[in-house]
Amino acid sequence: MAIITITSNKILNNPPSSIGSYTKSSPFENKEISFNLIEFSTNYSDPENDPISKIKITELPDFNQGVLKLSGTNIALDQEIIVNDIPNLTLDISNISNGGFTSHFKFTVSDSGSNRYFEGSDAIFTVNVQAAQNLPPDSVGSKDFLIQENETLVFTRDNFTTETDPPYSDPEGDEASLLKVISLPQLGELFLNSTPVSINQIIDFNQIDSGQFTYISDISDDNPNVYIEDSEGNRFYTTTFEFEIADEGSGIFTAQ
Repeated sequence: MAIITITSNKILNNPPSSIGSYTKSSPFENKEISFNLIEFSTNYSDPENDPISKIKITELPDFNQGVLKLSGTNIALDQEIIVNDIPNLTLDISNISNGGFTSHFKFTVSDSGSNRYFEGSDAIFTVNVQAAQNLPPDSVGSKDFLIQENETLVFTRDNFTTETDPPYSDPEGDEASLLKVISLPQLGELFLNSTPVSINQIIDFNQIDSGQFTYISDISDDNPNVYIEDSEGNRFYTTTFEFEIADEGSGIFTAQ
């Protein structure tokens, strides 16, 4: 009897041949940092060109570097995450009080063909969390005064903050720190500790608090300025000066 023997050679599907580490940056204002598949695909290759099917978290961040979560639940060591769930993976840094730190965790990947993980060293995912940027004041308002001729007006902190329209405000709640005089009044003169103030001069609010920043009215008959006269014959001369304020945190001047 003649026999035909047929042997089939099973093709072995190989695991990924390479994976790569990745570094991303995120501002500290983002208390929950998200991820995507591309970030885990750096230098990924597979002998059969199979796509990534899963990642495995093989080392968690230190306790002071944030907490990895999947759909709000803490990730466990060696937890597997299918690619469709990667957008639900986050690094929660809401319990960290300051920015400017680096978080690390390790991972490996498997392909869809062999369903086996890369057999080399784990990749490192680095997240650089940038320090929070302190913003300048977001509201600096104006104020009107009514004084008598030759009267000395002593400015207070409230004159430039709580009494303005709109009131002074700052995104981080920082207090007003410095005042810059952008233009000088057309009538009268500004003084700091009895010395005339110049354009772009910077005045510390501590000096304002101690009563050193003043304005002295000066209306003489030869002033060519326009005035308003009421029904009783009283004349009102109006003058202005412009200013900017910097907060304690940013030190950036603004006149918003």
